[in-house]
Amino acid sequence: MTIPSALALLVKVFPEPLEQARAIGIFGGGGGVANVLVEWASYHWVFWFIAIVAVPAALACVFIIPPEISNTKDSLEPGAAKWKSLDLLGVTILTVALILFIFAVTSSSTNGWASAEVLVPLIISIMMAITFFYWETRIHVDTAAIPPRTWFYPNFSILFAVALLPFLWWFTVFMILMTLWQNVFEWSAISSAVRMLPIGIAAFVTSFTGSLSRIISPKWIIMTGQVFCMVATVLLALGGGKPEDYWPYIFPALSLGSVGIMLTYTHTNIAIFQAAPSSMAGTIGAIFNGGLQFGSAIGLAGVSSIETSVEAIHGGSHEYKGRAAVFWFLLTVVSIQFISVSIFYDRSTDHTPQPDHGDPGNPARRSTDSDEKLNDTNVTMIEKADLANLPV
Repeated sequence: MTIPSALALLVKVFPEPLEQARAIGIFGGGGGVANVLVEWASYHWVFWFIAIVAVPAALACVFIIPPEISNTKDSLEPGAAKWKSLDLLGVTILTVALILFIFAVTSSSTNGWASAEVLVPLIISIMMAITFFYWETRIHVDTAAIPPRTWFYPNFSILFAVALLPFLWWFTVFMILMTLWQNVFEWSAISSAVRMLPIGIAAFVTSFTGSLSRIISPKWIIMTGQVFCMVATVLLALGGGKPEDYWPYIFPALSLGSVGIMLTYTHTNIAIFQAAPSSMAGTIGAIFNGGLQFGSAIGLAGVSSIETSVEAIHGGSHEYKGRAAVFWFLLTVVSIQFISVSIFYDRSTDHTPQPDHGDPGNPARRSTDSDEKLNDTNVTMIEKADLANLPV
């Protein structure tokens, strides 16, 4: 709830494209700070830090956020009307579907894909997802949790697909290398954390590149980031099974890969907000961050299954072959996304104003009852004005 609301606020406070790109880029850089914190402190401090920051930040928002931001038409509606405008049924169906899907995929590595514990929730989740998207087409566009027209905004679908990658890559690298270093190499937690510092530092520095999207097409920036990520993933697949592999393989891979993933994350974040009307900023923020989390959840389940399967026939967890197989799989995912962006990303909409909500020139627009009534009213007014000007 916090991230979509914060992104919607940024879009409203910074309507100018250059300032908006810079603000969203810096906002995304907060993840780099969080990485450094986790590396240097115990997991307990993650929760302490959230409480320490959240309480004063919430109090500050009461006084800092401009009051006119909340003075919208929707804020003047009665409380009951606001609840009726929420797609509670659709959100419930989608939430249950995602929970069942993630449970099925995560259970596959231990129970097998043919087991009832995997197949039953998997089939139900797919049916519920289909039901959700069908339901969204049957209700009013202003009530739908994810209006169907959203997927038809220029570049929105491909940008959502790219959003599945960043957290997946980061979390996979953390999981694979930290378990290897501490369980196999027997390095201490602090020693392993120090060796992970290139990820946090590179990500934080790269987060300030948001303004580049106003000079260079986001397509080329995203693809550049994906190339960096592919090179880094190849290095991780080729070396890393021995302690002496850190400097020739792991260090450049962590640095280059984190730069690439942060470029991809930052400029996908900026581009996806530019692709949709500013009035949908909250919805877009929720979809984008949902894609980040969904990609990592499903991806981690997949890579865990791959690592376990390979290690079962190639020397166990003390060998690097299972981990290398994970990185080759990750390389395949990044390569598919690179090819998809190169084919499906349309640069003709770059550096153009955001589409208006219900803009007739927008191919994603679908007329609503209110639009039709408004058009009828306009036509009637025009006809009356023409009749008034006729000679008697």
